[in-house]
Amino acid sequence: MMDSSRAAIWLQMVGNLGLIIGLVLVAVQIKQNNDLAKAQLLSDGWLASAQWSIAQFGENPAVSISRASVAPDQLTDEDLVVLEQVLIAHANMGQRMIALDSAGYGFIEPDQYASRFAEFVINSPFGMAWWNENRNLFNFGDGVVTDLVDRRLAELGTEAGRGQLESRGRIRAHIAEHWSPAD
Repeated sequence: MMDSSRAAIWLQMVGNLGLIIGLVLVAVQIKQNNDLAKAQLLSDGWLASAQWSIAQFGENPAVSISRASVAPDQLTDEDLVVLEQVLIAHANMGQRMIALDSAGYGFIEPDQYASRFAEFVINSPFGMAWWNENRNLFNFGDGVVTDLVDRRLAELGTEAGRGQLESRGRIRAHIAEHWSPAD
């Protein structure tokens, strides 16, 4: 009789332990589902913002982007709208990639993003002017991106804002030197 009561106590302890483990697993699953739901809502917000920006690009944003690099003094009001939306879309993309990286999904680290943004987007006269007026849009990630872009722009020094202009000029010179229209 003593053995059966001991067995009952052990069975009850094992049953309670199983119940506790089951509850912990349910709590973990609920947390994962909440995290996924938050990530989905955040992603949907970024997507909606990006779609809005893209809708503002117009039919051919390359014209505005090119004019910003080659003839910034000839930018139209429409060009300014398009270019601003391109940069805002880039900011949204950077915010999303950095958030995914910090969540452990391994996209892009803030310093990589800031360097790319500084060199390829800000590196035009329009981009520099826009950055000076709108850098607060990049205060995500505790302001790390803003600081990193500023640092990268300081490294570029007087070349900041001129890269695309000079690069495209060299490309045009190369084409003129090595290509002639067919007779």
